Amino acid sequence: MEQYVLQTPGPSFKTVWSIGFSMTYSPKDKLKKQEVYTLAKGWQTFIYVIAASLVLGSIAGLYLGLKDGGDILLLSLILTPIFLFLGIFIGLEMRNSKIIISSNSITSITTFTHKTLRLDDIKGFKIIDRENLIIFPKNKSFKKIKIGGFNYLKNSNLLIEWLHLHIIDLDEQENKSIKSRLLEDDNLGRNIEERKVKIAQAFKVTKWLKWIAVGVMLWTIFTHTFVIAIYTNLTFLIIILGTLFKYRGIIKFYNEKRESIHPGIDMGIIFPCFGIFLKSIGITLYDSNNVLVYMAISTVFLSVLLITATKEFIHRKWKDYFITFNILFIFCMYSYGMLTISNIVFDKSTPSKYVLNIKDKDIVYGKYSDTYKFITVDWGPLMQHQVEVSKNLYQQLKIGDTIVIYLKKGLFGSSWYIVKQS
Repeated sequence: MEQYVLQTPGPSFKTVWSIGFSMTYSPKDKLKKQEVYTLAKGWQTFIYVIAASLVLGSIAGLYLGLKDGGDILLLSLILTPIFLFLGIFIGLEMRNSKIIISSNSITSITTFTHKTLRLDDIKGFKIIDRENLIIFPKNKSFKKIKIGGFNYLKNSNLLIEWLHLHIIDLDEQENKSIKSRLLEDDNLGRNIEERKVKIAQAFKVTKWLKWIAVGVMLWTIFTHTFVIAIYTNLTFLIIILGTLFKYRGIIKFYNEKRESIHPGIDMGIIFPCFGIFLKSIGITLYDSNNVLVYMAISTVFLSVLLITATKEFIHRKWKDYFITFNILFIFCMYSYGMLTISNIVFDKSTPSKYVLNIKDKDIVYGKYSDTYKFITVDWGPLMQHQVEVSKNLYQQLKIGDTIVIYLKKGLFGSSWYIVKQS
């Protein structure tokens, strides 16, 4: 029995131990003599340089630790075995990992594993997240074969053709089942034709909403008017939720499958939420407790509304809980941004005035930005002895100068302040 061997390419360091393909055969089983396919020269060089760097770096780190002693030695003794093992492991994976395809089986070999599935024992295959191929066995006692990053590999289209000729496409099978169920759903239309039209509309609407979401995010970030940013994001979120309820059961939050019958709206929600959150960064609240309470309530409410609108989650798999956590996190950003900005923009309270002398100046250096502070006597209800200011004001004033702080209650009861030169 003839067979040919394919050495794992792996498109990047991230997927270096994912099994890859590089095929030069006809999908109709016109197999030539046994051949070995390896990673392209450029990728081989890159990955081996990474592996060698980890090994040499770990040795160099150990040498420096032994030379300097103290905390450096302790750190090197902890990190050296980790990086040494990682470098050796990556090198061995590049050398040993391969896929063997014969006329009646598929075999996956890595440094530590050896998996073989006969074609008769294979239930089918799926493509997850558009680049990870999984081959499922009929019997759960057999282990499934996972091939990561196949889209980046040479002649991956021939692999897909071969799989379609020999193995059932479970995604396609599932899509047919879902489409059949949707076409029989009376809530989507009076007849099959109306339901087909509604499904097609859902794809078009979702596509346009994603593009508009990018525009909303950019507009929110770069507009100088906070009120416009708030109303733009609020209006767009209402449109998104209204669309989800109109096409309920068709549009999903997240779609991990290629050519799915369900369009995904995730980016249409993430972009505006991220935009309004970025817009709120830099706004300093004197007391943020009330905003945080309202943020928690808003986050839960919007998340439940979205999950209800998509009819998506039954929470039987870890993936459902993970996506739900992501939804909570996204709406947490959105709620914080909207509430923080609204707390200031729509605040009509009368400010309290504090006139203070600058006793000292301080800068807190951060990874991405620095915070500038004036040290003063205790002021305000919380009796704080410092106040955050802009970089320009920090540079303009010196110790001994006088500043005026205007403290306002805030729309949601979270007080905030403005600092001006006296």
